[in-house]
Amino acid sequence: MGGVTFVTLHIIGSNDNFGRTPEMDAEHNERISANIVWLRKAFSEAKASNSRGLALLTQANPNFENYWPIEQKNTYLRMIPGTRSPEKAEATGYDEYISALAQEMENYTWPTVFLHGDTHRFRVDQPLFSAKSGRRFENFTRVETFGSPDAHSGPLSERM
Repeated sequence: MGGVTFVTLHIIGSNDNFGRTPEMDAEHNERISANIVWLRKAFSEAKASNSRGLALLTQANPNFENYWPIEQKNTYLRMIPGTRSPEKAEATGYDEYISALAQEMENYTWPTVFLHGDTHRFRVDQPLFSAKSGRRFENFTRVETFGSPDAHSGPLSERM
């Protein structure tokens, strides 16, 4: 649409169904494999078609902050007395997504937006860092939508 490639990924909240039951882990492993193939294909097709940008849409917040360099985490945590970032982040169901996304961004120079909901907090930021340079990808922007309790509920007629 308008020279931009739009792609949906089936990434869900609650740690992408990982680490809850053996059945959910099996479902997660099958879905993550398909999602990563789809993600890589999206970048490949966006490059091949000379797309002006890439929009990735999903439900889950993959917790980009979990993958930030320690110095970046501590910059934000300094505002809260007595807090420190853990030396090593715990493994999550999103690890492979963030890794694949960062790998693809190393060779993609067009604007990329990652739109999601899940944690119900409106924000627009640049949360993805390069493993090579340790710097933010300046052409990668996350947009998280509002959610409960900060969204209107009920039919429109009830709100009027």
